[in-house]
Amino acid sequence: MLSHIHGDEILGINAMHQPAADFYFKYITHLGDGLFFGFILLLFLCFVSYYQAIVGASIFVLSTLVVQIAKRLIFDDQYRPVKYFLGRHQLNLVEGVEVHHFNSFPSGHTGSAFALAMFLTLYTRNKMYSVLYFIIALNVAISRMYLSQHFLRDVYAGAILGIISSLMVFFVFENFISIDAQSKLHHRLWGNK
Repeated sequence: MLSHIHGDEILGINAMHQPAADFYFKYITHLGDGLFFGFILLLFLCFVSYYQAIVGASIFVLSTLVVQIAKRLIFDDQYRPVKYFLGRHQLNLVEGVEVHHFNSFPSGHTGSAFALAMFLTLYTRNKMYSVLYFIIALNVAISRMYLSQHFLRDVYAGAILGIISSLMVFFVFENFISIDAQSKLHHRLWGNK
């Protein structure tokens, strides 16, 4: 029978550090922060529609609230990998990345990345683009482990929370906001649809 010790995945990923991967994951991880989600929402506001920008903003707010409440109030005693392995394993860290020690579960960057991927999938409805969105979100999740910021369970939970938040908000807007109200908001900052 195989035994699994919490954090084995981090030790395995950490042993594979390479300069090119250090560079890649150091920057791809930022696609899971709130600023990137905000940038995408600004693009929707300017070039797509107010309605979809409002839906996206609602998704961002809900997914962020759920993750932050879980991280800071419910699971506030969860150590991040650097703190968890302190004195037992020396982790390879990426220069220039501020490594956190507490509030590991769930991963906020991963939650945001998967919430955004689901939001974009729901409105673009293009299978090829959808695959790309989720590949990018998966890379953000991997980056969080590669950078020793989160464990596998943290990114898994973040991904699930992000997707569920998107689906819930989308369901509410599509089923409880009148067609008339939706059509009034289907304008963009520069010109109508």
